[in-house]
Amino acid sequence: MLVTGGTLLGRNNIPANSDIVEVLVGESFSTSVARGDGQVREVRQGDIVVIPAGVFHGWHSVDSRVEMISIRPDPERVLPEGYVNPYTE
Repeated sequence: MLVTGGTLLGRNNIPANSDIVEVLVGESFSTSVARGDGQVREVRQGDIVVIPAGVFHGWHSVDSRVEMISIRPDPERVLPEGYVNPYTE
């Protein structure tokens, strides 16, 4: 179940030197969303989800393993030229 939007309750920053921040997704944090707030939807194999920049999103619950392809534009060219995510090799 994927949640998007909503009122965030607290923010716990993920350390800047973690693989999550340095390799996978950049600045990240964990939080919860106010009950009854945000949109919760079931995501299944084959679904395509587009989340606009700046919209909070996270997993509300995961019944099993999640495998996904995430496409993240880099308009500010933060990543070095020729960068390949080591988790995709």
